[in-house]
Amino acid sequence: MAGFALINLDKREVVVASETGFGYKMVECIGAMPLAPLRFFTIPVDGQPAPPPPPFRPSSPLPHRSVKTTRVPVGHWANDRILIVNEYSGSAEDVFPVDVLSAFPDGDSSTDALYYAFDNLKHVNLPGYEHQGDQDALFPVDKVWVVHNLTKKWYARSDKVVAPEDSRGLDLTDDAESLGLGDLIWAGDRFDVQTLQSVQNSDEEWKDWSKQAK
Repeated sequence: MAGFALINLDKREVVVASETGFGYKMVECIGAMPLAPLRFFTIPVDGQPAPPPPPFRPSSPLPHRSVKTTRVPVGHWANDRILIVNEYSGSAEDVFPVDVLSAFPDGDSSTDALYYAFDNLKHVNLPGYEHQGDQDALFPVDKVWVVHNLTKKWYARSDKVVAPEDSRGLDLTDDAESLGLGDLIWAGDRFDVQTLQSVQNSDEEWKDWSKQAK
């Protein structure tokens, strides 16, 4: 049984850990952050369109309660509100905002938030984008990438959050115990991940929160 789910409140979508092929709990799924879920928020450099996602082919049979899921492109969740729930989060009416509950008038809001999400939200899968290393034109390694907190108007730079030797573009590190940009995606706020240049060229005021984030 999946004990966690990653939810997009605005698109009414849910990623169920057991349906990703990474494991049965979300903590297993996001263990390699930022190499998997962070792709939901990343926007390709210079406004390039995101490529179509690859088909999902699970390496092992999925549990009986799983439903068909489809991959979404990189950047599909940029600027959306995100939430993670588990079996202990409480009822749907205690967890989800009114606009989400009202979208499903037949849903039982007194049920656990986790199972409410299973039953009502659209099941999607991780983007599945494979970084092309030094040859990657969408997410080049010679750029500094930042997490934008679009709600609180701060950003954190990849080259300030982790050690320089671990900072190579978006894929900061393969060490699951090291800090990565994905650890800065906070529940309830709106985020995207773009290059530092995109912040510097913006007309809006952004606060460099890299030191505090680290």
